[in-house]
Amino acid sequence: MLQLKDPRPLDQLPDQWHAGNWELPEVTGDQILASLSRQGKMADWVAQAERSLLIHHICQVLEIEVSESELQRAGDAFRRSHGLESTVKTQAWLTQHQMSLEDWAASLYENLLTQKLQVALFGSSVDQHYLNHRHDYDRVALSQILVQEQALAEALRHQLVQDASAFCQLALEHSMRSDRFQTGGYLGVHYLKTLQPEVHDAIQQGQTGEILGPFHINHRYSLIKIEKKFPTHLSPDLRTEILENLLEEWLVELKNSKLKN
Repeated sequence: MLQLKDPRPLDQLPDQWHAGNWELPEVTGDQILASLSRQGKMADWVAQAERSLLIHHICQVLEIEVSESELQRAGDAFRRSHGLESTVKTQAWLTQHQMSLEDWAASLYENLLTQKLQVALFGSSVDQHYLNHRHDYDRVALSQILVQEQALAEALRHQLVQDASAFCQLALEHSMRSDRFQTGGYLGVHYLKTLQPEVHDAIQQGQTGEILGPFHINHRYSLIKIEKKFPTHLSPDLRTEILENLLEEWLVELKNSKLKN
């Protein structure tokens, strides 16, 4: 049976540990694959490999290519953004990440290829997609009180209707979240589209400072306070995010359609 014991201090380890006559074992490719399998990460790794091969194949069919000058510019930009001004620093970074120069170039090439595919397939669709789904990209800062009992949630809501400023204190006293002592119920900033439909709709119609709920979610009751709303605009970063999302959705649909046939 597994027993809990305090770890042995370094000065109490066997003499062989201090003798310096042992080495870290070399990790083989088979051992890496076995470790990924044991940790349940093999499926993700295979999915990434399949995605990479699929993107390369589609780009080949569509005759989408990356030129040497584009690859060089991407490499220079990467080095600047990561503070790798010298070849020594760049080589140290490659060593740290266990990559060869060829591996790094292949990674840059694939990123550029993916970006070109995104633009080729969906570049003309971004504006319309944004107009149709703009509220999904609105962000909101939220706080939450999460309790087990509906009666308690209703009682807390009644208190908060009288004094919304008591939200933080009530979260510290009642919320089930493990981080409640540090955050006072603050959940951070979230995209509206990531929230559950009932919460999404209530927040979309609500106002800053408003207390919403209780919502019955996963056998618990949640009170939500809208701390701040962040209406969005179609910035370059958001345009990039939309392109990425559209491509990923399309790749999933493409793969599923092939599996059905």
